[in-house]
Amino acid sequence: MSIMLFRQRERAFTRCLLAVLLIVSVHAAVHAADDDVPAGLTLTIKPEKLELKEDGPIVVSWELENRGSSPVYICQWPGVAFGFGWDMGDGKTKGVEPGYPDSKALERKYFIELKPGEAVFGWSTVTLFGTDAGEVWLKGEYRSDQTGAEYGLKAWRGRVYSEGVRVKVPKVSTEHE
Repeated sequence: MSIMLFRQRERAFTRCLLAVLLIVSVHAAVHAADDDVPAGLTLTIKPEKLELKEDGPIVVSWELENRGSSPVYICQWPGVAFGFGWDMGDGKTKGVEPGYPDSKALERKYFIELKPGEAVFGWSTVTLFGTDAGEVWLKGEYRSDQTGAEYGLKAWRGRVYSEGVRVKVPKVSTEHE
């Protein structure tokens, strides 16, 4: 009787484990597909200054360009955000991650097609401050939030990241943070 009970529990456990693995696999596949960046879609950022004498805002221009060979539909909302990081004196790294507002229902006008060679661009202000290292790595992130399926579109949904740009900032001790 105890062997029979053991085998029933073993089968039930195996079924539960397989169900969990299936759910995890499907979830990973769906989210991986969302973040696949279309070939040639590139985000470039350019700060107006590469050296700041004091803490404060800096204007950063950005461009999302389709350098690929196929058109790409994108959602213009929420768009671009910036983050930056720096090295601490003790070898650790700190940073400020980009943040985005919650998703919302969007009108058709927020979806555009980028043909090969086309781009969208803009300017943003980022506030930087002094660090132990006297420099930060500024990075951009463009987020295309929705697919536009309700309008018959198949817009890319995901995030594309820029290369980091080094900006010199005042050298100060941040050990207390």
